[in-house]
Amino acid sequence: MYANDFIKAEIGDQSGKTFEHEGSLWEDIKAIEKKWKCKIFEYCDVEELKERMEDYAYFVDNMLIGKLNDKHFQEALDYAYSKADCYTNWEDYMDYCHDYLADLFDESGKLKEDT
Repeated sequence: MYANDFIKAEIGDQSGKTFEHEGSLWEDIKAIEKKWKCKIFEYCDVEELKERMEDYAYFVDNMLIGKLNDKHFQEALDYAYSKADCYTNWEDYMDYCHDYLADLFDESGKLKEDT
């Protein structure tokens, strides 16, 4: 079971229970770990993904980060999660996100959805 599966179970996707977000994401993760007796060792949110993508020359050299919104980054996280398995390391996960985001642009650097 992946960490997201624990979170989904806690949130109530299958149980019908709801999850009230009361503190920081880390506080919520710690509460879930305690309840489910598990350890969630990695997570990535939109803000962290934005920072990580600034390490990729493609986005920096072409000044593309500013053209993306939170929805694009969330979709990239979803895409990477769907591609990953239990053997996927952090760098590969970030590469999946990069590939998804880079594919949103045409050769001239314009978002495909805007053309």
